[in-house]
Amino acid sequence: MDSLSSAIIKEKLKYDFEVSVLKEIDSTSTYLLSVADENTRNGTAVFSEMQTNGRGRRGKSFFSPDKTGLYFSFLLRPEKDFTPAEITLTAAVSVTLALEKLLGVTPKIKWVNDIFLDGKKVCGILAERHQREKEVFYILGVGVNVYRPENDFPHEIKETAGYILPSERENFKSYLASEIINEFFYLHKSDFSVILKEYSSRLLGVGKEIKVLCNCPYSAVLRGINKNGELIVTKENGEEALLSSGEISIVL
Repeated sequence: MDSLSSAIIKEKLKYDFEVSVLKEIDSTSTYLLSVADENTRNGTAVFSEMQTNGRGRRGKSFFSPDKTGLYFSFLLRPEKDFTPAEITLTAAVSVTLALEKLLGVTPKIKWVNDIFLDGKKVCGILAERHQREKEVFYILGVGVNVYRPENDFPHEIKETAGYILPSERENFKSYLASEIINEFFYLHKSDFSVILKEYSSRLLGVGKEIKVLCNCPYSAVLRGINKNGELIVTKENGEEALLSSGEISIVL
């Protein structure tokens, strides 16, 4: 069985981090925030075999059943201040690089925080900025659908959710976890232009019609991202627009 191993994760990490593996938790991000204080080390990571209240962007939940996924959060105290969007883009590139290295697959990134493989969402990312007095820190949550859930995905996400591997591989989740974190901490010290280049090359839907989901939804064509990580779209009337937040739906 592919159970998470704190020993293997720490062995494969290129950085000396505190690592905790839990059997069950409501949300690794919520838990980490509740126990973090000024003495919590940069990179401290919390993993769980399952989440009962996994969290996604914009208040959405993230389906986190037992044994089949990789769910973790880590605390980040960057040397310079970042925006949550920059953290999210860096994490998305880290996940794709890790999957490419370990499996030789070609995942794509659906702006801004979803990783797709073979047309299905296999990973979600949530970056949150926190401030206590003068201290600024981030908690980055990552959820990966590694294997197919025993009872399949819930009806509301069954058509869009996917998984990475058809059968279990010993210690794969632990290897994937350490590889994602290694990639992230290597990348986040790089110039943001380097990260943007990697992100752009993996961006899903460039040149395709999308639906921008907002108070007044509209159709557009996805053109790419700019130097700030904003999505560039062309509306039906030819007007160019920049998206710094929100959701899109790609018309395949």
